[in-house]
Amino acid sequence: MVGSVDAPCGCHPVQSRATDLSVSEARIKFRTRFDLRAAFLVSCVAMAPLSAYAGEKITIEIVELTFTVNSESDGSVYGKAILPGGSHASFLCQMGERQCDVIQSFTPGTSRGSGGCATPTKNSTSVTCTTIDLGLFPAQRNGNELLIHGPNKAKRRYRIVGSW
Repeated sequence: MVGSVDAPCGCHPVQSRATDLSVSEARIKFRTRFDLRAAFLVSCVAMAPLSAYAGEKITIEIVELTFTVNSESDGSVYGKAILPGGSHASFLCQMGERQCDVIQSFTPGTSRGSGGCATPTKNSTSVTCTTIDLGLFPAQRNGNELLIHGPNKAKRRYRIVGSW
């Protein structure tokens, strides 16, 4: 059964079936759908800054990297980097931690001090090697965790422990 119902604007009649919702029920249903969509959009926009920070992609400059190893095969990697905005960060990892290792420069010939290792003294059981000016690296920062991407798809994970 088809009937004529006045349009909400009063400009022309709208054809409606008896089985269809009434105009007021249709308005309520439309508003509910619209409100849900608006709420979803607002929540997505509100969460965007949080999700961007969770895996913030940045470019850092590593200015110094020191690798220390002792006779028991224990070691650590300590470095200094310049973060976006010019802030300085010191980072560290202990050998045996997930993805902890020395990171190689994308341009190895330009790094100064490559292979320059301090010779252990008579009473020392550790060797320390320092490389400076390794260059720019893509990285991801999540709080104090720093994941640095190196050549050949290498990923190295460090903790930011302070500034220098």
